[in-house]
Amino acid sequence: MKIRWRTLLLFLLLCLIFLTGTYLQGNVRETAAAQTHNDSDGGVLLADELLRLGAAAHAETVRIFTAAFEADLYGSGKPSWQVVRSQLAPYWDADLLDGDLKSFYCEQLSAWGYEMGFVFPLWQPENVKEVRIVSASAGEIVADIKVPTSYTRSEYIRLKMVAQDGNWVIASPLSYAL
Repeated sequence: MKIRWRTLLLFLLLCLIFLTGTYLQGNVRETAAAQTHNDSDGGVLLADELLRLGAAAHAETVRIFTAAFEADLYGSGKPSWQVVRSQLAPYWDADLLDGDLKSFYCEQLSAWGYEMGFVFPLWQPENVKEVRIVSASAGEIVADIKVPTSYTRSEYIRLKMVAQDGNWVIASPLSYAL
Protein backbone atom coordinates (compact mmCIF):
# COMPACT_ATOMS: atom_id res chain seq x y z
CA MET A 1 0.00 0.00 0.00
CA LYS A 2 2.89 2.38 0.73
CA ILE A 3 4.20 2.03 -2.79
CA ARG A 4 0.88 3.03 -4.30
CA TRP A 5 0.70 6.21 -2.18
CA ARG A 6 4.25 7.11 -3.13
CA THR A 7 3.50 6.45 -6.77
CA LEU A 8 0.34 8.54 -6.60
CA LEU A 9 2.17 11.35 -4.83
CA LEU A 10 5.00 11.27 -7.39
CA PHE A 11 2.48 11.32 -10.23
CA LEU A 12 0.64 14.30 -8.73
CA LEU A 13 3.88 16.20 -8.19
CA LEU A 14 4.94 15.60 -11.78
CA CYS A 15 1.56 16.81 -13.00
CA LEU A 16 1.86 19.91 -10.86
CA ILE A 17 5.34 20.66 -12.19
CA PHE A 18 4.14 20.16 -15.77
CA LEU A 19 1.11 22.40 -15.32
CA THR A 20 3.15 25.13 -13.64
CA GLY A 21 5.75 25.05 -16.41
CA THR A 22 3.19 25.37 -19.18
CA TYR A 23 1.40 28.22 -17.40
CA LEU A 24 4.49 30.46 -17.65
CA GLN A 25 4.26 30.78 -21.41
CA GLY A 26 2.86 33.91 -23.01
CA ASN A 27 1.23 36.27 -20.58
CA VAL A 28 1.16 39.13 -23.12
CA ARG A 29 -2.17 39.82 -24.76
CA GLU A 30 -1.84 41.18 -28.28
CA THR A 31 -4.68 43.06 -29.85
CA ALA A 32 -5.71 42.11 -33.37
CA ALA A 33 -3.91 45.19 -34.69
CA ALA A 34 -0.68 44.02 -33.06
CA GLN A 35 -0.14 40.98 -35.21
CA THR A 36 1.96 42.19 -38.15
CA HIS A 37 3.39 45.36 -39.60
CA ASN A 38 6.10 46.28 -42.10
CA ASP A 39 9.65 46.72 -40.87
CA SER A 40 12.29 48.97 -42.43
CA ASP A 41 13.17 46.33 -45.05
CA GLY A 42 9.56 45.87 -46.16
CA GLY A 43 9.22 42.66 -44.15
CA VAL A 44 7.02 42.02 -41.16
CA LEU A 45 7.62 43.40 -37.66
CA LEU A 46 5.59 41.42 -35.16
CA ALA A 47 4.42 42.80 -31.83
CA ASP A 48 6.67 40.33 -30.01
CA GLU A 49 9.68 41.60 -31.98
CA LEU A 50 8.76 45.19 -31.11
CA LEU A 51 8.54 44.17 -27.46
CA ARG A 52 11.88 42.33 -27.66
CA LEU A 53 13.63 45.38 -29.11
CA GLY A 54 12.06 47.74 -26.57
CA ALA A 55 12.90 45.38 -23.72
CA ALA A 56 16.52 45.12 -24.85
CA ALA A 57 16.83 48.92 -24.93
CA HIS A 58 15.22 49.37 -21.52
CA ALA A 59 17.23 46.52 -19.94
CA GLU A 60 20.54 47.85 -21.21
CA THR A 61 19.62 51.37 -20.08
CA VAL A 62 18.71 50.14 -16.59
CA ARG A 63 21.97 48.16 -16.43
CA ILE A 64 24.12 51.14 -17.47
CA PHE A 65 22.26 53.65 -15.30
CA THR A 66 22.30 51.35 -12.26
CA ALA A 67 26.06 50.88 -12.60
CA ALA A 68 26.48 54.68 -12.81
CA PHE A 69 24.18 55.20 -9.83
CA GLU A 70 26.14 52.70 -7.74
CA ALA A 71 29.48 54.21 -8.79
CA ASP A 72 28.22 57.62 -7.69
CA LEU A 73 26.69 56.21 -4.51
CA TYR A 74 29.85 54.41 -3.42
CA GLY A 75 32.16 57.34 -4.11
CA SER A 76 33.94 56.58 -7.37
CA GLY A 77 31.70 58.96 -9.34
CA LYS A 78 29.50 58.17 -12.28
CA PRO A 79 30.94 58.11 -15.81
CA SER A 80 30.64 61.19 -18.00
CA TRP A 81 27.52 61.54 -20.11
CA GLN A 82 29.56 61.10 -23.32
CA VAL A 83 30.75 57.66 -22.18
CA VAL A 84 27.21 56.60 -21.26
CA ARG A 85 25.73 58.16 -24.41
CA SER A 86 27.92 56.03 -26.67
CA GLN A 87 26.72 52.87 -24.90
CA LEU A 88 23.06 53.86 -25.30
CA ALA A 89 23.31 55.05 -28.93
CA PRO A 90 22.36 51.68 -30.51
CA TYR A 91 19.01 51.73 -28.68
CA TRP A 92 17.81 55.34 -28.59
CA ASP A 93 17.12 58.14 -31.08
CA ALA A 94 19.76 60.92 -31.02
CA ASP A 95 17.20 63.58 -30.00
CA LEU A 96 16.20 61.50 -26.97
CA LEU A 97 19.82 60.83 -26.08
CA ASP A 98 20.63 64.53 -26.05
CA GLY A 99 17.32 65.50 -24.42
CA ASP A 100 15.35 63.29 -22.04
CA LEU A 101 18.03 60.68 -21.36
CA LYS A 102 20.80 63.20 -20.73
CA SER A 103 18.51 65.19 -18.45
CA PHE A 104 17.50 62.06 -16.54
CA TYR A 105 21.12 60.94 -16.18
CA CYS A 106 22.42 64.31 -15.02
CA GLU A 107 19.50 65.45 -12.86
CA GLN A 108 17.32 62.49 -11.82
CA LEU A 109 19.56 59.43 -11.59
CA SER A 110 20.18 59.71 -7.84
CA ALA A 111 16.54 60.45 -7.07
CA TRP A 112 15.33 57.33 -8.88
CA GLY A 113 18.21 55.09 -7.78
CA TYR A 114 17.19 51.45 -7.65
CA GLU A 115 13.61 52.33 -8.68
CA MET A 116 14.58 53.45 -12.19
CA GLY A 117 13.02 50.29 -13.59
CA PHE A 118 9.72 52.17 -13.35
CA VAL A 119 11.09 54.80 -15.75
CA PHE A 120 12.15 52.02 -18.14
CA PRO A 121 9.41 49.45 -17.43
CA LEU A 122 10.06 47.21 -20.42
CA TRP A 123 13.32 46.04 -18.84
CA GLN A 124 11.32 43.12 -17.44
CA PRO A 125 9.23 42.05 -20.45
CA GLU A 126 7.52 39.30 -18.44
CA ASN A 127 5.56 42.08 -16.68
CA VAL A 128 3.98 43.35 -19.91
CA LYS A 129 0.21 42.89 -19.83
CA GLU A 130 -0.83 44.05 -23.30
CA VAL A 131 0.59 45.40 -26.56
CA ARG A 132 -1.56 47.60 -28.83
CA ILE A 133 -0.14 48.75 -32.16
CA VAL A 134 -1.39 52.30 -32.71
CA SER A 135 0.22 52.98 -36.09
CA ALA A 136 2.85 51.49 -38.32
CA SER A 137 4.69 52.39 -41.49
CA ALA A 138 7.87 51.23 -43.18
CA GLY A 139 10.04 53.41 -40.95
CA GLU A 140 8.03 53.93 -37.77
CA ILE A 141 5.86 51.93 -35.40
CA VAL A 142 3.94 53.22 -32.39
CA ALA A 143 2.50 50.96 -29.70
CA ASP A 144 0.77 51.39 -26.38
CA ILE A 145 2.10 48.85 -23.89
CA LYS A 146 0.52 48.14 -20.51
CA VAL A 147 3.19 47.70 -17.82
CA PRO A 148 3.66 48.32 -14.09
CA THR A 149 4.63 51.97 -13.55
CA SER A 150 4.77 51.73 -9.77
CA TYR A 151 4.38 49.05 -7.13
CA THR A 152 0.60 49.46 -7.15
CA ARG A 153 -0.29 50.60 -10.67
CA SER A 154 -0.10 49.42 -14.27
CA GLU A 155 -0.53 51.91 -17.08
CA TYR A 156 -0.09 52.19 -20.82
CA ILE A 157 3.17 53.70 -21.99
CA ARG A 158 3.70 54.79 -25.57
CA LEU A 159 6.60 53.16 -27.37
CA LYS A 160 7.62 54.75 -30.65
CA MET A 161 10.35 53.04 -32.62
CA VAL A 162 11.90 54.37 -35.80
CA ALA A 163 14.16 52.72 -38.34
CA GLN A 164 17.62 54.32 -38.47
CA ASP A 165 20.49 52.88 -40.47
CA GLY A 166 18.83 49.47 -40.68
CA ASN A 167 18.10 49.26 -36.93
CA TRP A 168 15.07 50.09 -34.85
CA VAL A 169 15.62 52.66 -32.06
CA ILE A 170 13.28 54.13 -29.46
CA ALA A 171 12.08 57.64 -30.30
CA SER A 172 9.35 58.12 -27.67
CA PRO A 173 9.99 60.52 -24.79
CA LEU A 174 10.40 59.25 -21.25
CA SER A 175 7.38 59.55 -19.00
CA TYR A 176 8.25 59.80 -15.34
CA ALA A 177 7.52 62.09 -12.43
CA LEU A 178 9.08 62.50 -9.03
